[in-house]
Amino acid sequence: MKEFSLTIKNEKQLGVLAKKIAKSLKPGEVIGLTGGLGAGKTTFVRHLVKALAPKKNIVVQSPTFGLIHQYATRPPIAHFDLYRLPEKAVMETLETTGFRDFLDGKWLVLMEWSDRLPQESALLDAEIHFEFTAAEQSRRVVGWVKGR
Repeated sequence: MKEFSLTIKNEKQLGVLAKKIAKSLKPGEVIGLTGGLGAGKTTFVRHLVKALAPKKNIVVQSPTFGLIHQYATRPPIAHFDLYRLPEKAVMETLETTGFRDFLDGKWLVLMEWSDRLPQESALLDAEIHFEFTAAEQSRRVVGWVKGR
């Protein structure tokens, strides 16, 4: 398992990180995104989408109320948000969305609030944690990747 940790001081640096990570992502991977409200998860996804579809003007919003958004990138992205799902029924609720259809090897799955998954590391290929540090006005980004 490969791990990384760094401090991001502004959104531009977050965009550079997303672009770098985008180069290593493959269809079929499930990437978990964790961190508190406002920590940078959706902003990271916005930059990742831009990196994977630089000539398109794709609007990225948190799928908190819709549960899932799909983006026409290469590979296509399925962006889930588990924040509002009942904690004891996360997988059951995901199953009703057709979640497994996105695990067919064609999609890149990004999952905000993946720490709500039971036995999350069994489903995830990687996880990125965002932590906002108010005193330093920065974000600490910590991640791990299985098998690389």
